[in-house]
Amino acid sequence: MHNVGAKERIELVRGNRNVDRKVNNMCEANAYIRSGQQEELILENVDRIIPVGDGLLLEDIFGHRKHIKARIQELSLVDHKIYLEKLED
Repeated sequence: MHNVGAKERIELVRGNRNVDRKVNNMCEANAYIRSGQQEELILENVDRIIPVGDGLLLEDIFGHRKHIKARIQELSLVDHKIYLEKLED
């Protein structure tokens, strides 16, 4: 496999997936609570999700942590989004 430059990678993405986004973006995602059609941003630049007894521990790239009583509803990796569903107390 040969090295492909950033410009070439962007063109590959455009050609293969018919999308207009940069390939060299960070891999982190933003976490949202989804309720119906509403999305509430919980934490940006999430690097790790750690299951804990009563929910999830989210950690961003700066080491900030947020504990939330929720479960993962959906991961949209291409869009860099994590959708969570809040759990009842």
